[in-house]
Parts: sequence; structure tokens; C-alpha cells
Amino acid sequence: MIELPVRRRLGDVTPVVRTDYSDDEAWATVRRDMEAPSDEGFVAALEFLDSPDFDGLTPDQIRSSMPASHQGKLVFIVDSDAIGGPTHAVLVVDLHDPPHESFRATPRAVQAIQNNLPIANMDWEDFAVPAGRFGVFDGF
Repeated sequence: MIELPVRRRLGDVTPVVRTDYSDDEAWATVRRDMEAPSDEGFVAALEFLDSPDFDGLTPDQIRSSMPASHQGKLVFIVDSDAIGGPTHAVLVVDLHDPPHESFRATPRAVQAIQNNLPIANMDWEDFAVPAGRFGVFDGF
């Protein structure tokens, strides 16, 4: 088992783990969109974990590989569905035990999630319910 090398404290950042290396151009698009400010000017505090060692890791493997300091938070996963999908929707994974059900979000919508969930300004369901209705959370 590997331990993901998260360098900054989780209170400061949310990890983004790349698990698909089939399309560097799509990865660059996802990363650019995740780093871009929202329409309101908010920016997500993210730490990108980009190593071929992570190729093919599952959400469960990532969850169990997070340092203890990250338990109870969240992680964004850029998997094959994100890389190959038309909206590049990333997987949003809860690190609580037991975890909430994962959902997908467009890269431009991660700011709302990352800015609100860690400080308990909003709940998991505030994002998961709209994602369940429409397939992907794409903002409010």
C-alpha cells in the first residue's frame, strides 16, 4: 500500500489525485478548470497529486492511502471517467468513516465544494443531491 504524499495540511487544501494517464491534454484542461476562479471570484485550495504511481488506483485504495491527518475530509479524483468524459466530471470522495456516497462534479464546480464542505458551511447532501438528480454537480 502506498501513502499519498500530501504535503500541506488538509485544513488548507483538498487533494486532487490523478489516476488516469491516458490523455495529458484532458488532464491539463481538468487542472486548469479546477484552478480557475468561480464566477464570484472564489478559488479552490487544491493540492494536485500527479504521479504515474497512482495510475489505476480505486477510490477505496485512495481513501485507505490518505495520511491520518486527512481522515474525515474529502478528495477529488481525476479518473478515467473524468479524463474521457465530455464534461471531465471529477469524482468527489468523502474520507469520513463511514463515508457518504461519492458523486461527480464538473471541474469548474469544485470551488463551491472545496470552499464550503471543509468549514461545514454546507453539508455533503447540498452537493450530492443535485448531482444525483442531474448526474453531475455543476454549481448552483
